[in-house]
Amino acid sequence: AEDGIRDVAVTGVQTCALPILRSLDQNEKKLWQNLKKCLSKIKTYFTHQEFASVQIAFDIFFNEYRAWNFLLKFLNQKKIIIISHYHHEGAILAMKRQNREIIELQHGLISSNDIFYCFPEAILSVRERALFPQKICVFGSYWKKVLLKGNEFQADQIIEVGNILAEINIPSNELNKLLKWIGNRKVILITTQVGSEEYYIKYIQWLSNAILDSDAVILVKIHPSEKIQQYNQVSNFENLKIVTLPISSLFKISLVHISIYSTTLYEALNYEILNFSLDADEMFRSYVDTIVNDKIAFRLAMDQNPLDIISQVSRNELMQSNELYSDFNFKNLDEILKW
Repeated sequence: AEDGIRDVAVTGVQTCALPILRSLDQNEKKLWQNLKKCLSKIKTYFTHQEFASVQIAFDIFFNEYRAWNFLLKFLNQKKIIIISHYHHEGAILAMKRQNREIIELQHGLISSNDIFYCFPEAILSVRERALFPQKICVFGSYWKKVLLKGNEFQADQIIEVGNILAEINIPSNELNKLLKWIGNRKVILITTQVGSEEYYIKYIQWLSNAILDSDAVILVKIHPSEKIQQYNQVSNFENLKIVTLPISSLFKISLVHISIYSTTLYEALNYEILNFSLDADEMFRSYVDTIVNDKIAFRLAMDQNPLDIISQVSRNELMQSNELYSDFNFKNLDEILKW
């Protein structure tokens, strides 16, 4: 490694390591020196532990930049589609420096409460130099309206391409096995989120006990990045199953869907299902408020059984799915991909 590279904590990165295991070129040396200067300037704003995390983030950024700076020399694509711009700023810098057009494809939640979207007006003075993609493709008009509340994209940079989500059905043998276990009982589907398992476990424990004497069961669909072992505390409940099956098939067999602020709340509106946003903690309140106010879901307290209130609410009170997920528009997608 070059002198100084160890000034930042080294951590594993997802990017292929091969392009990093080489000497720094002149541009990389200059970038590294600038990053070290920046770290020195901002150090006093953080605690020791916080600054260690910032150092790791800078290290990941630099290594990702180096990898893509090398790889792009052998790739002639003029346009590059990325799934999310955040956490990939190093790659975006390399792409911009090599004059590639970057197009982000919406992959999930875009919220005015999110730190990765809807930047304040202060970003306007540096927007042209910021590490944002030049264009973003969204599922429907709702998401475009959300982005326009922020300042990182202008209207002509936001393209509605419609619903690009694949609908994967459960294999018939697995579905039949699940349906046999469910029988004639009502299904309450809970979809979890990374890093929030303590809140989901707390509510699942309460709800499982609350519905013991009713004809209902709970299906817990864990996030793809979670492990089933994280929910061992509730895995043996008789009226509950933890599943990793495709979400679209689970929506079709459920009466009620509960999450805190997952994108699954938006996806559920494509189905005849009652949506509830779990008001789990103050730290999630702004997300939950937005979801409820935008009529994506009804609010649900941590000590509230959705079966007690389903007769008081109606799916017609929630947003129509075509605002969120318009029909797939290949023409729009094809147009932005032309060289």
